[in-house]
Amino acid sequence: MVENTSPLALYIEQVNNYEPMSPPSHPKVTVYPPSPPSNLIFNSLHSAPNLVKGQTNRVLAYVGSFNPPHRGHLHLLKHVFTRGTHDMNVVAAIVIPMTDEGVSAKVQAEDGNFMFGIEERCLLWKQDPRLPPWAWVYENGFRAFTIFSERLIQESKKDGYQLEFVPLCGAGDASPSSTPRPRFGCKTTIISDAARAADYQLSSGRLENFDEYTRWKRVHVDKDKLRCCADRKVRHALEVTKDMGSQEARSMPEDGPCHVNSDLATTLAKQIEDMKAVLECQNLVEDRGLTLRFVECEDVDPRADHNDISSTELREVMRTNSGVELKKALDRMALSARLLWRCRASWMEKARLGTGLCIKFQGLTEKHLLPEESTSDEEPASCENPPSLE
Repeated sequence: MVENTSPLALYIEQVNNYEPMSPPSHPKVTVYPPSPPSNLIFNSLHSAPNLVKGQTNRVLAYVGSFNPPHRGHLHLLKHVFTRGTHDMNVVAAIVIPMTDEGVSAKVQAEDGNFMFGIEERCLLWKQDPRLPPWAWVYENGFRAFTIFSERLIQESKKDGYQLEFVPLCGAGDASPSSTPRPRFGCKTTIISDAARAADYQLSSGRLENFDEYTRWKRVHVDKDKLRCCADRKVRHALEVTKDMGSQEARSMPEDGPCHVNSDLATTLAKQIEDMKAVLECQNLVEDRGLTLRFVECEDVDPRADHNDISSTELREVMRTNSGVELKKALDRMALSARLLWRCRASWMEKARLGTGLCIKFQGLTEKHLLPEESTSDEEPASCENPPSLE
């Protein structure tokens, strides 16, 4: 391991009182068996996020109902991490589904609706094979996460690491008259249209100005700072992959922190190009110093499966379809589509009646919790003809 670095998972284990899988050979390293354990925090033994001394290590905090999570949610998370934060030292992301209490009021206000329990919503995130190796799902809801994040910051600070959580939200969670509130002590909030188009984007492509904020401008790229960030990523990738065989190194997921070009100039050129799609505006109240960052998805295609999907639309499809049409819709829209199909007996009737609050998956066994064999950039297997629960 590179000197002056430490696994983020180590501090998550400490704060959550997780027990390491086996005694560590180094006081800063959790050692796992040859095959990843089921409770592995980040789903990779090789490219899990590391904290680095001498910089602010930032973690995206993605809060939402995720009822249920869909491909748009995942695409937004991956797009912002890999395309819109090159200058921010973002090392990881944590997905935070809201508690059942936090979601039920919204669901009950919508006629004929239904809701999955928080355990199920977390499971649908975790079981999808496309979940990147830098992402982790926090399972205790938003309020508990605010305390958890403070403790995580303090625990890592004891060892000399600076940690900051950056809120992430979709374009539909912000508007010119309703800006996201700052969270977790961070003065920057990131918004992206990678899942759904922004209603406040004009036909010219410009964004409407937000109340009490300056005009949107392309983010200023400090090439020296960006070069330092790119250099760290390249050196980290080379360090992690130096003991791997060539085939193992090539199999690393393309959105993993170690899958960067070893040529610094090529990496830097790509990052500078990516940053052309990043906008920022600042709050006009001087003592607040808040910044909104908007990460555009310039390759948005209205026909793409991950665009313009909402959980409301997915629930409606689940409520009104059955058989082959339902299978196809789950494949196209949902995360962990096979798991949803296998557990359809738990939710189909309740969905049709609109009476299902905190739906639980019944009859799950260990075999149903094994993710499909796939890297995070591949399509998972279709849910056509899955094994039944019987």
